[in-house]
Amino acid sequence: SKICIGGVDPAETIEFFVHHPKTEPEQLSKCAILLHGFQGSPDHLISLATMLAEQGYLTIVPKLFSLFGGKKSQERNIQLVEGIVASFP
Repeated sequence: SKICIGGVDPAETIEFFVHHPKTEPEQLSKCAILLHGFQGSPDHLISLATMLAEQGYLTIVPKLFSLFGGKKSQERNIQLVEGIVASFP
């Protein structure tokens, strides 16, 4: 499923593609965050995310900010991933 989290500025909207395992949420113990890298696309990771979900992983694929935005975009990507990691125990 696709989840969008937006801020006040529409340019700050972040898309996540989340692949859910077919297990009960209370049994969820594994999470994978897949990053598409420079000039990549989350679309290229769909088959891998689906395979990991079939193996019981909650798989999150955030659409990263373009690195053509320079250091500010790089810092936003770091903050984005740190925020995802910090949200899991």
